[in-house]
Amino acid sequence: MSEFERLRSDRARIRRSFTNIGKKIDAVLTVGRELTDGDLNELTSLFQLLTVRNDELVGKDSDYLEMLELDEAKEKELNAEQDKKCYCFHSGACKIFEESPDPILIDGGFSTELSRHINERIDGHPLWTARFLITDKEACISAHRGFIKAGAKIIRTNSYQASADGFIKHMGVPSAEAIKPIVDSVAFCRKAMELENNSDVIIGGSIGPIGALRGDGSEYSGKYCNDLTPQEYMCLHRHRVDALVNSGVKLLCFETIPCSSEALALVELLKQYPNVRAWVSFSCRNDHQISNGEIFAKVAAQCWKEGKDQLVAVGVNCMDPYWVSTLFKELKNLDSTVPFVAYPNSGERYDTVIKEWVQGENKKVIADYVQEWLEMGIKYVGGCCRNSSNEIKDIGAVINKWKEVNRS
Repeated sequence: MSEFERLRSDRARIRRSFTNIGKKIDAVLTVGRELTDGDLNELTSLFQLLTVRNDELVGKDSDYLEMLELDEAKEKELNAEQDKKCYCFHSGACKIFEESPDPILIDGGFSTELSRHINERIDGHPLWTARFLITDKEACISAHRGFIKAGAKIIRTNSYQASADGFIKHMGVPSAEAIKPIVDSVAFCRKAMELENNSDVIIGGSIGPIGALRGDGSEYSGKYCNDLTPQEYMCLHRHRVDALVNSGVKLLCFETIPCSSEALALVELLKQYPNVRAWVSFSCRNDHQISNGEIFAKVAAQCWKEGKDQLVAVGVNCMDPYWVSTLFKELKNLDSTVPFVAYPNSGERYDTVIKEWVQGENKKVIADYVQEWLEMGIKYVGGCCRNSSNEIKDIGAVINKWKEVNRS
């Protein structure tokens, strides 16, 4: 790394660190807790270290500083051009790739695709697939590559069950490095795009619910939802969103959300990142209710009303594909303007006791339903658990055939 590149990197890191100091203080105070001596000592030490390093940089040759300023301006210009090329958001609806109105293919179940590249059990670990961000980088990249080859236009980061606390507790990662795996999840997506020579793919930053971080399957029940305030939700999720956004992610995927309280808190948190877009997708217990028993259509419409300036869609994931049509119809009847996203499971059911997938009553696969969803106007479609790149390729084939018919 050249001196110029090192200076640029250091300056960017210091700006982010000073910002994060303020956010940490805000997060502590938001939930009504006073700063402890430990908090103060940690923040003071970090502040002193950053101040010293910043002073060193300020003392560098003025030519370097001028180069840095010019480079930052150029980088902003390039980022703006890339945003224009890949994203066009209008009235809350996302049109990707030259404002195409066509439905967009999402990737599938990361754990299912990852299982093709590793020789150990994935389900049952508190971090689920996120642990492989540390233990098997190449397998993660290969899984993303599989979905890109299958035609996915949006690939999600392997960060659904990732958190700083989780990496510290279950992987022994030092606290100072606990955010890095989340950052790496974005880098692995980019590497997969590079290896596949495909820049026309959008990286969606996966944010699973608090239930996923608990590792007890409560994202399928929402049993924790009445225990947290909106401020606590935002505090718990913020470091994950920060890591993804600071890594360049412009589309967040708030997924498998079991209750309105968490969804609305995430919509509120999203407003703190005005240049970022997102979708909110819910886990469901049947074809009318989300996991905690609330009515899907009402909750989805409320989320859209509160966040349509930044939301690209509201929908469902990680549930039986048989339920999607009814859920979509009920939402359309309540508010026909809401763009819909759906990426259900294969039809199998996850048993939270034995922590394994078991055969459900539905024997159809997602591709069998896609034609109907397309006729209803679905905007984003893909797969969740138990859907590999093979299933995504099949879904893509249905989409492509539908587009050919509708263009003729």
